[in-house]
Amino acid sequence: MCHINACVPFHHQKNFARFPIKMCNAFTTMSGRYARSLIAFTTFLNTDGSNGGRLPRRAAGHDLSTRLAPVFLAALLLLAMPTAAQPLTVDFEDVNLGGAGFLDSGSSLSSGGLDFQSTGTIYVIADPGICSGGCADSGDQTVVMLDSDGSPAGGPLTFSRPGGQAFLLHQIDLAEGIASNGSFPPATSLTLTGTLAGGGGTIEETFFLDGIIDATGPADDFETFVTSPPFSTSELASITITSVGGSPAGDGAFSVDNIIWSQSADQEAPTVPTGLIATPISATRIDLNWTPSVDNVAVTQYQVFRDGVLAGASATTSFSDVGLIASTQYSYTVSALDGAGNESAQSSPPAPASTLDPPASDTEPPSVPLNLTQDNVTETEVSFHWDPSSDNVGVTGYRVFRDAVEIGTTVATSYT
Repeated sequence: MCHINACVPFHHQKNFARFPIKMCNAFTTMSGRYARSLIAFTTFLNTDGSNGGRLPRRAAGHDLSTRLAPVFLAALLLLAMPTAAQPLTVDFEDVNLGGAGFLDSGSSLSSGGLDFQSTGTIYVIADPGICSGGCADSGDQTVVMLDSDGSPAGGPLTFSRPGGQAFLLHQIDLAEGIASNGSFPPATSLTLTGTLAGGGGTIEETFFLDGIIDATGPADDFETFVTSPPFSTSELASITITSVGGSPAGDGAFSVDNIIWSQSADQEAPTVPTGLIATPISATRIDLNWTPSVDNVAVTQYQVFRDGVLAGASATTSFSDVGLIASTQYSYTVSALDGAGNESAQSSPPAPASTLDPPASDTEPPSVPLNLTQDNVTETEVSFHWDPSSDNVGVTGYRVFRDAVEIGTTVATSYT
């Protein structure tokens, strides 16, 4: 968890390349509070040298320009730039608003090499006046998140690279949503949940907002947050932003701008798994074994496909596929993943196998379905799900009862 106060990014001036240097007055993490520090991803100068080697001013009281000479800046650039991948910025300027002051993008949006998805509504706003002065004002196009599912605040926002390629997140500008509209309470904090590439689980970092939206003059209501380890050093498959605020659903409207990210340094996929063998074990189980793949860094996981559909994953070179139907033929392939999310092609040719025939007489019933859980309830409909049963031969379906009267059947573990 971290919170940066008065952190000023120098990247809103249009006549300069959008490469930020930030001076942070205070940087607080769970491990302590650190004094004023300069965090540089790269730097910029006017190509004609008209600024005399100085950085442009970002806001009053945060002037770094007076004594920074080009030689110092060049040295800082060499020290601070990552060697593997150039940082990229998503500023939503490439979204065509068609001449309007805002765009209702619905539940999806693509910008700056990232894809955005939400259960709410993604608005791209260029004119803070659209919100009657209540939008955060970054001086350019920004994203404002509002719900469209009946919850009057900001729906979760997920972003990732096309095709699920891995990336690193360096910093992000975050702000409250629409302050002047009481129907959309602003967020008070935002949690970023990163799904690690290569099937490594998830990590989280929470940022607290200052609660101020004035949107007047050149003021910038966005707060720039720099991610900290392990978030900043992890190869990510996707990031989801969820909000906490004063809506009935407990969330809040929020705004996003200037996402600085970079591609994974590892762009090489593992070799294709070979030697796949599928061995029938019972009427409901087939075991798989294969030769390990090789990667320039390390193989972290194998994906197992049954008849072309993902059936599971394994960290080793073996897998047991259970819950199958007796006397049925299946076809298997396997792919390899590394920690950066690079995936090999699936093994070829597919390995076929058939489950064994059932016993001559099957008198053993399946196990009782457990953990029956209600999902959604409306005036006319109830949805619920349960854990799958097991059987010595194979479960072929479920009977659903309401008040002890059978109302239907299903082969799935859910019913509406």
